[in-house]
Amino acid sequence: DITKNFDLKTLDKYIAISETLDLRQYLSDVFLNDLRKNYETKSEYITLLNGGEYTCGNDLKRFEGMKAALVFFVYSRIISTSTIKVTQTGVVQKESDYSSVASDKAIVRQANEFEAIAKAYMMDCIDYLRSTTLVSYLNNSIVQNRTVKKFNIIGD
Repeated sequence: DITKNFDLKTLDKYIAISETLDLRQYLSDVFLNDLRKNYETKSEYITLLNGGEYTCGNDLKRFEGMKAALVFFVYSRIISTSTIKVTQTGVVQKESDYSSVASDKAIVRQANEFEAIAKAYMMDCIDYLRSTTLVSYLNNSIVQNRTVKKFNIIGD
């Protein structure tokens, strides 16, 4: 539970950043504004946020929902910035007697892994939206092509 180790005001800032920067890559501003206003009243919005099952053709599909995607987007951002602190004397990296600082490579690798999970969850949300009347609210670039880029990491 990240809320035990992280200031809630800072967490709220990360959530706002992820909503603004990450979700807008997939969903139009009109849709996001309507979602914020009506997330408790429209059944499609409730399913989109919480995940669930839907029928696509003859197949029953399941997805985790936009809340789960947002959690992974936020966590990816937290991981990539959590060891660096801005103080009155400049930017510092926190160290203590009981822990060691993770390498930059390990931090980037973990942040990328959580971002990839978030993007996969969002693409599942997009597939759900395509099965509803809400498809017109998707950003045009997402509607055109459902492409997931895969990268192979060679070496360390």
